[in-house]
Amino acid sequence: MRAVAVIEPGKVRVVDLPDPAPGPYQARVRTEAALLCNATDGKLVAGHFPGVDTYPLILGHEGAGIVDAVGEKVRNFKVGDRAIGGLVFEFGDPRYASGWGGFCGYTLANDHDAMVADGVADAEHGWFECYEIQRPVAPDITVEAAALLCTWREVYGGFGDFNLQQGDD
Repeated sequence: MRAVAVIEPGKVRVVDLPDPAPGPYQARVRTEAALLCNATDGKLVAGHFPGVDTYPLILGHEGAGIVDAVGEKVRNFKVGDRAIGGLVFEFGDPRYASGWGGFCGYTLANDHDAMVADGVADAEHGWFECYEIQRPVAPDITVEAAALLCTWREVYGGFGDFNLQQGDD
């Protein structure tokens, strides 16, 4: 598959990587829409993202596509679902592993609900906030709109974080 990678700060390239295979609790999502995020992608390209100092890495965390394969323990995704793509995934080439990866031909979405139900993940800890956005979406939502749901979730969360109410300035 093709992916957009930051080789080093300031240097972006299209690279070829092996297609990822889904693990037992993962759905593979064939990317159909991916968006740039200034808050992460811009800082990763510039080399100014806090805590990230290992390059190369794959850009993107706002993406969506179609599920084309599922692991044997997946219960909440099925082949053909339109889904929000993964944030955390594994590639065959560890030199490009990162917590992002939406700018790839495929991502892996974790079925966190199945993991919690089976006792292999805790709903309150770890990468749960990343996993909770990895969901199938209604078929009448376009892939472009589905890719925006990550941003919508963050904006909506901000209303709660800052206790904003209708009519506030």
